[in-house]
Amino acid sequence: MKKIALFNQKGGCAKTTSVVNIAGFLAKKGKKVLVVDCDPQANATQFLLMENEPVADTIVSVVDGEKDIAEVILPALIRTRGNANPKNIGIYVLPAERSMAVAELENEYVLKNLLLQVDGKYDYVIFDCPPYISEFTVNILAATDKVLVPATVDKDALEGYGELIDTINLLKSNGVNPNLDVLGVFLTIYNERELFDRYMAKECAETFGDTYIDIPIRRHTYAKQSALFGRPLCWYKPSSKVAKDYEALTDEIIERTEEV
Repeated sequence: MKKIALFNQKGGCAKTTSVVNIAGFLAKKGKKVLVVDCDPQANATQFLLMENEPVADTIVSVVDGEKDIAEVILPALIRTRGNANPKNIGIYVLPAERSMAVAELENEYVLKNLLLQVDGKYDYVIFDCPPYISEFTVNILAATDKVLVPATVDKDALEGYGELIDTINLLKSNGVNPNLDVLGVFLTIYNERELFDRYMAKECAETFGDTYIDIPIRRHTYAKQSALFGRPLCWYKPSSKVAKDYEALTDEIIERTEEV
């Protein structure tokens, strides 16, 4: 069970869009995926569970000890075509809620210990992190194997990455997660026609080295439209450029996580 946290301490970097679309392509490629929504905005929950019944319990119910994790995880029902009946195609969700922003956790290993109860039931666990350091963020970073970093095309991408590495090194050095590492950095909301965007992509490639994933996610309105219908791009507009970008990114994630 491979665990990946999408995290950037800078907001507005298409983090949740990336979570749901990577999950979609993993599922389409036959992987069983658990999306753990730890962002109080609960956007991944709203996107993936749009066709489900209203959510009764969330991750807060689990960390508070009111529910077992298996009781709260929901199979996402998704329409693979516009007129198709919604069905589960391999994506499961541990939902979030807004009150989790003030939820208190006993220690940094609460989430890690809870996930042991479903160990081996999924091929991938994808964490949607809040865009800041919190108790939940530390819990995620203690529980995950790798951090995948979506970054916008601006100087903040470089500065935010430095802050992230400092956080990771701190958690490694104090023993919270000695094996924590960055899976890769990729650019989002990318405009291939803009000279500045191409320049920043080159700068990121030189700065990040092998950590950089040279598959920028191109800006397109289809990414926003898909959220309105709760359908990842692999089922909403699979032939679009942005869908092809996410498919290529997912292939790279599989290669980097499953290589011997």
